[in-house]
Amino acid sequence: TLPAANNSFFYPSVSVSAVVTKMLKVQSNILSFAKVRASWAEVGNDAPPYSLQQVYNPSGLYNGSVPKFAENKNIANADLKPETTTGIELGAELKFLKGRIGLDVTYYDQSTKDQILNVDISRSTGYTSLTLNAGEITNKGIELMLMGTVLNMPFGLTWDLGLNFSRNRNEVVELAEGLTALTLWTERGASLEARVGQPYGNIYGNQFNRTEDGQLIFTNGFPSNKPGQHIIGNITHDWLGGITNSFRYKGFNLNVLIDIKAGGDIYDMGTSLARVTGVLEESGLAREEGTIGTGVKNTGTSDAPVYVANDVVVPTRQFMGYYSGRQYHEAAVFDGSYVKLREASLSYTLPGRMFEDKFLKSVTLSVIGRNLAMLFKNTTHVDPEVSSASLGYTYGQIPSTRSIGFNVNVKF
Repeated sequence: TLPAANNSFFYPSVSVSAVVTKMLKVQSNILSFAKVRASWAEVGNDAPPYSLQQVYNPSGLYNGSVPKFAENKNIANADLKPETTTGIELGAELKFLKGRIGLDVTYYDQSTKDQILNVDISRSTGYTSLTLNAGEITNKGIELMLMGTVLNMPFGLTWDLGLNFSRNRNEVVELAEGLTALTLWTERGASLEARVGQPYGNIYGNQFNRTEDGQLIFTNGFPSNKPGQHIIGNITHDWLGGITNSFRYKGFNLNVLIDIKAGGDIYDMGTSLARVTGVLEESGLAREEGTIGTGVKNTGTSDAPVYVANDVVVPTRQFMGYYSGRQYHEAAVFDGSYVKLREASLSYTLPGRMFEDKFLKSVTLSVIGRNLAMLFKNTTHVDPEVSSASLGYTYGQIPSTRSIGFNVNVKF
């Protein structure tokens, strides 16, 4: 999928590690094991198929129509180079109290150059985008994992606990020559863009006008907005975490996984339009008598504002229109944080004495549930882990589902 002159790339790497407790002979009952590690690596990546020359795109059969083919709206590039990612990683593995508690820490810093992306171009050309080696992005982050045995009772009950945490920060360092911003999607004037010097995944759009203490400013009963485009969100998370609990007692084994995502905004046009069309509960409030928005209005001048509580009644449908994401993009941005009961499993292994001198060695019965419960979220109407929001945009999300399964494991 790359031109002949550029269709190979190199995978060099080097790593080193040292068991400090053994080298320095500092092993004790408190610190029973300590290992440090460091590595450097470079990897490559090629282009999607059919990126080097123009090909026809098929228009599938519809309603018995004749199959048609049309020229690709993206301009191919016969001079592509492979993407290259270079990174360093530093880490440490520690064990305490004779291995009862373990800690694994990793720091990484990597840079991806010559990213292969489809860049928007003027549609007056007859095309919509051009494939380019469009820039460089850096990622820096830390990953932590803490593991330990909380209980180890003489009568057979044990409880193992695992905690993990990860945090990543990125920056768009460079784009293709002459390009200062790369638009990844647009919706009613809002856009997801990669801009040089900014984090990847910023959402740009118009923004509510507020007082210094954060109150909405209303004009004629409707919220006013700031002129121009502003950063109204970012699709990348602040951090990820997880909590794993494992309980064992005789033949029983219970595992519970809690999944946590903090931050990461979504642009939810489905919820926004459901407000203005009267589908959602909040659109029914004061539907007959009208709505008074919560905030302030300016009874002074623009140079010397005097703010008092807003008391202007406006039609509810029009008021909800301002919160639909059409006029005010900020209204369509929702915090994607959540805490989920991601998985739970309960298993029972039948006693070994049942299979003495028999062809069966063991039998384990299990019930497993996934995506079982939403323990916390900041979105009212949708699951923030929307399947369509890989780039932070969703419209008419299908409800998420849970699954429950049964398993029989037999060994001979």
